[in-house]
Amino acid sequence: MKRLAAWLFLLSLFCIFVWVVGYKILWSTALFFSKDFGMHPFWCLLAVLFATTAFVFIPLWCLWQIHQLINFCCWHYAVRYCRKNNLEFLGGKVSPAFKNGVKTEYTAVMCKCRDTEGNLKLVCVIAWVFGIREVVVSDFPITQVEENDASNSGIENIGRSISTGNYK
Repeated sequence: MKRLAAWLFLLSLFCIFVWVVGYKILWSTALFFSKDFGMHPFWCLLAVLFATTAFVFIPLWCLWQIHQLINFCCWHYAVRYCRKNNLEFLGGKVSPAFKNGVKTEYTAVMCKCRDTEGNLKLVCVIAWVFGIREVVVSDFPITQVEENDASNSGIENIGRSISTGNYK
């Protein structure tokens, strides 16, 4: 639902730009092309709008899909790490990794896991598309309240302190 609201907001901003700010620019462009191609200015205006959609919004959508694919790869590496180390994966959060306050090309995946003894652990995996860069297993106790919390506040608070650490 949040994505739909964001897309509708962007569409409304685009419509406001086209009809209020860019109307004269687009219409003059359409008049210019209508003289060269012998088309009615309305059809040239539609061609400019189509070109804007094809060459601006579709590439932005493709970049968003690539971003989601990279997050999925990092998520997959984190889940695989938990399974290899006999940890039951309960949930997690994906966020950008920071080093000394600067965003890096890596992704921090905070995983809430349960070991074979039933203890809860928070595992922070610094990953990128080619694999795992670093793993930090927290020694923070995770209480039963945080386990049942639907907002994963424990993961966000503890994970924020882990993902800002210094790693090689």
